[in-house]
Amino acid sequence: MRLMRSLGIALILAVSPASASLGGKCDGAEPALERAMSWADLHGWHARFRACDDGDVAEDLDRKIVRKLAREWSSLSDLKSTLQGDDPFASFVLKHIGGDSDAKELRRVLRAATVACPKNLHDLCRDIRTAALVGIRDQRRATAQTGR
Repeated sequence: MRLMRSLGIALILAVSPASASLGGKCDGAEPALERAMSWADLHGWHARFRACDDGDVAEDLDRKIVRKLAREWSSLSDLKSTLQGDDPFASFVLKHIGGDSDAKELRRVLRAATVACPKNLHDLCRDIRTAALVGIRDQRRATAQTGR
């Protein structure tokens, strides 16, 4: 009996995902991220799953945030409203500009932040522009290192 219990515990430890160390807090993080369409949805995702911002989920966040900025630049005022008073969410969004995002979309974000910034959002555009420049630089370095 003790052997069976020990084997069972060993098996659970061997096959448990990293999220298990978070007590199941990441259960549902990926499907919830797929359903997040608005900045408010992403804010809700962040409030619930911020501890899950790692690995594949972090890469998905990079792509989702850059894609949203690149394709829905007109939603920038919605982003600004969502960021109000929530510095951790602002940092989260800016951190995910770059990384595993599409290089063309990242350049589109940089261009929009540079030439199409609404008058009342200059600080946000500056922060997005800075994050995009860092993301582009990091992607170029990664490409140079891998030879791709």
